[in-house]
Amino acid sequence: MTKVFVVDDEREMVDLVQLGLKKRGFAVVPFGSGADAIAALPEHDVDVVVTDLNMKGMTGFSVEFKGDDLVFYQPNGTFVASRKK
Repeated sequence: MTKVFVVDDEREMVDLVQLGLKKRGFAVVPFGSGADAIAALPEHDVDVVVTDLNMKGMTGFSVEFKGDDLVFYQPNGTFVASRKK
């Protein structure tokens, strides 16, 4: 099963994205900050990271530079990263 980190400082957005992804068969790990998501990377075999760009503290752009083995792109204002295969 594909594991997705969903990162946003607005809990309602995390819940909405999580609901949609779970309905489509993804395993979702929610986070309220970029720092928490980065700290959890070594503990998870994550396939995709979906993050808000405009969070307080560590922004989605900051997360980009921390995930060494992830490939990043930005579709429609949402920041997405997927593991290099």
